[in-house]
Amino acid sequence: MDTNIKPMEEYTVKELQDQATKLGMVDANLLITKKQLIAVINTLEAKKLVEKEIPKVQPGLDTAVNPVIDNKKHDDKQYASKAERMKAHLDEQPKVQVYLAPEGKEKKGEIRKVIENGVEKTIISGAYEIVILNGYRTVIPKGVPFLVPQQVAEILGQSQVAISEAGSQFLLERSDKVKDALQ
Repeated sequence: MDTNIKPMEEYTVKELQDQATKLGMVDANLLITKKQLIAVINTLEAKKLVEKEIPKVQPGLDTAVNPVIDNKKHDDKQYASKAERMKAHLDEQPKVQVYLAPEGKEKKGEIRKVIENGVEKTIISGAYEIVILNGYRTVIPKGVPFLVPQQVAEILGQSQVAISEAGSQFLLERSDKVKDALQ
């Protein structure tokens, strides 16, 4: 261990600027405080250590000719929205038929696809339920059997259980005298 090395705080600003320049900083003279210079020097030294430890990949026969094409797949996946990724995930799942009963005077739901001016549009009429997962919206018409992905069916089932249990702690039992009087 070399005992001649002094702590960085004991160097002058000019000495620290020179050291930062030797490590590759272009405008080291713009930094005028020791704290700034010490932080930059530590960062540059750490970067050099990491570069030494990680070997550079040498192009060979097994590397891609055009890395831009390979990166496109990665970029497409990286920049796909949550909703698009969720749609792809749901499309892979098995489909399950569900039936949601209309409530009260709700009309039977209907979903139609039409092409208007060369653009496909979805027209929804009547009663429907919406399930949104990570921004992807699934519309389920009420009053007709409808195929949905397994995960959407599970969420609808959990929703129905929650609705049926809601308020159950507030139910009151009538006394036997009241029951007899009502019969």
